[in-house]
Amino acid sequence: MESLEENRVNSSNQISFLQISIYDDLPSWFFWLYVVIHTVNLLLCFPSNAFILWLMVTRAGRVNASEFFSLNLTVSELLYGLSNICAFISVFYNVVSVAVASAFFSVFLFMGRPLFQTCICVERYIAVVHPVLFLQLKTLKYRVVCCAAVWLLVLGACIMQVLTLNNLILAQRCYIGVYLLLFSVKLFCCLSVLRALRKPGPGTGGRDKEGSDKVKMKSFKVLLIITVSTVLTYLPFIITFTLYGFISQEGVFASFGTCAFFAVMTGFVHPFLYLHRMGKLPCIPC
Repeated sequence: MESLEENRVNSSNQISFLQISIYDDLPSWFFWLYVVIHTVNLLLCFPSNAFILWLMVTRAGRVNASEFFSLNLTVSELLYGLSNICAFISVFYNVVSVAVASAFFSVFLFMGRPLFQTCICVERYIAVVHPVLFLQLKTLKYRVVCCAAVWLLVLGACIMQVLTLNNLILAQRCYIGVYLLLFSVKLFCCLSVLRALRKPGPGTGGRDKEGSDKVKMKSFKVLLIITVSTVLTYLPFIITFTLYGFISQEGVFASFGTCAFFAVMTGFVHPFLYLHRMGKLPCIPC
């Protein structure tokens, strides 16, 4: 009985750590920082993604194939918002089961966002560098297959997150490996499009060349913004995971506070890009 009780307590402490919510030792400054960050996400990111989802579904009466990855990324961001709601409940009421739910939905930030962003980057890369292949893969069914595979990976990661709450080292290594791989893919796509922009294809001239360069430049800007946001979002997590065990508890709190701040701020990237493209930002010309 004592062993079971100790395991239950250890499990509760691990869950609390993953949610940056060590109830007994949580510093007051971090508590309010935690509340402010999740409040900003719920009041700004969540409604903006809900508005984007509404625009995508109702604007043309059906989902555009070119926006299918953005649609799935929006749904993933909305599901991550559920993690914020559960985090609030777990902080104020210390409900372990709700903390587990928060850990489950947080994977849509840790895995869902970077995977769907990578799909968008690869799509832009193929459209610019391999336009013939892009025309062959332009139908919606290929995007559906890719998104189905991503959702299966994310669901598997959600289950793994819950099952490895007592094994932080395994979870850290998995996330670091995935982040480095996806960042490499995004960086490759960004540099390839930049190279294609600097060296336009033969046989283009006049207006065709100017239009082609505009398309390439637009794709490069999107890829660059996504790549930079990826660095700002996940590099702090990689550093924190790497230094965990070598820094003090106060340092852990400060590190995770920084991670949460950048994760929420970069959550505005996708809504900004889409609303700017749709001309829904009156302060910024389309």
